[in-house]
Amino acid sequence: MNDPHVEALIYEVVHDESSDYSRANCVETEYAAFRLRLEEKEAYFELKEHFPTLKQAQEVIQPFISQWELTASLELGPNTFALRFMRPVIVDRRPEQGVITASASPIRLNIALSSPSVTVFRQYPNPPPERLMQLDNPDVQSMLNRFIGYRQGREPLPSMAYFCFEVFTRRLATNAKHAADKHRMSHKLVKRVSNLASNKGGDLARHHSGICQPLTQQETRFIEKAVVTMIVRAAIVAAEPDQPLEIIHGNNLLETSP
Repeated sequence: MNDPHVEALIYEVVHDESSDYSRANCVETEYAAFRLRLEEKEAYFELKEHFPTLKQAQEVIQPFISQWELTASLELGPNTFALRFMRPVIVDRRPEQGVITASASPIRLNIALSSPSVTVFRQYPNPPPERLMQLDNPDVQSMLNRFIGYRQGREPLPSMAYFCFEVFTRRLATNAKHAADKHRMSHKLVKRVSNLASNKGGDLARHHSGICQPLTQQETRFIEKAVVTMIVRAAIVAAEPDQPLEIIHGNNLLETSP
């Protein structure tokens, strides 16, 4: 090629046997660096700027993909959504007359596997907002690993939630109020995570006082969503402390994206 230009990158949705996106609606959205269309398990990233090499183009897209996979794993569970690179769309901006250039497409095999329990998703996980996130921060990773362990049934909810509360308030901040202010969450919301994780839980309670007080479905959902928000906010603030963030409180917690 005389003047190669990476016009787009195409990825495929991959997941475990328990997930089914065959009926998911199309996703179309636009960011500063690219336009995204996700349909029939293929994500088409149309780049807005000129990139002469595949590596340069992927370096722009990969941080977004990593954030999307993270928020999807928090929202839906581990191994339910990931993007695997398929092929680029590369054109020659100054082609020689009579020469045709095309990008190679890999061969894919679709193998149907039986599964005892399959979740049919009507929509794909919401793409994350366009902001910086530091996903390799060790405290973010420690909270994420414990949350995934809970999702996989390896740890009770109360112990996972209290561990994340302690990391959030004692490693990322000096106390609960400082952590709440720093990450733009209400102090009352953060403290409620601690109170529920410490004082309730039924047979899975952290303390004997919670054995006779099982968590309600609403309380379980609240703790899960609060911990997800704490993990995401920790990653955002670790990357750039001054990013503008909406204040999260009890009334808008369940409506807030991960």
